[in-house]
Amino acid sequence: MGVYGLELAWNTQKNQMGDVKGKEMEQDRKGTVKNQDIDLKRTHQNYDLVESDLTLYQRVKERVNFAKETGSRVQKNSVVMYSNILTVPEEMAKIWGEEKTKVYFESCYEFFSKEFGKENVVSAKVHLDETSPHMHLHFVPFNKETGKLQARVAMNKAKIKDIHEYKEVQREIAKLQQEKERVRNELAKASRQLKETKDELEKKSKGLESLSKTFESRLKLSDDLKYIKSRTSP
Repeated sequence: MGVYGLELAWNTQKNQMGDVKGKEMEQDRKGTVKNQDIDLKRTHQNYDLVESDLTLYQRVKERVNFAKETGSRVQKNSVVMYSNILTVPEEMAKIWGEEKTKVYFESCYEFFSKEFGKENVVSAKVHLDETSPHMHLHFVPFNKETGKLQARVAMNKAKIKDIHEYKEVQREIAKLQQEKERVRNELAKASRQLKETKDELEKKSKGLESLSKTFESRLKLSDDLKYIKSRTSP
């Protein structure tokens, strides 16, 4: 279970070159969209953190060609891309709001870029046209030490463990964000109450000041009357 019953979900899938176009169709909403959870009226809100004029297939093909040119042995059944889906549950997205949700996806993108090389993260497409915001992040699995395309080395058990640990960190961040939000709301409430109390005290202070001036005026009048009386007495 995640924080307060919320789970920051991640899953990954191996892809051969023949799978890439299908992933492209899915993430870019090309062709017939059969998923009834997709609201095509909101599809324009989707965005890619990787800036490129190339299609997903072209981006992967470009990296694979580079791998071949630099000595990697790439066969027809070679794993050339890992597809990752990182999801922020609907309830969490409502708590975080649009900006915090965006920051979360950006932090995930930065994490994968650091782990697998920014040049190898070929897509980080955020979908906001479904119930739960999620990101389709695709990377070409290069071995950072040898510079060769080696899926089994790039995405080994240790690396998967690192990603799961990153999820744990993100869950703790989510917990802290929720606690921070609660404290912020309480502080805002206390600030409002303090202002109301201050306004009330200022109101009473002005009333007392006015009363004091009235009292002083009456005392002065009384003194004046006494003086006049003393001057007119035989």
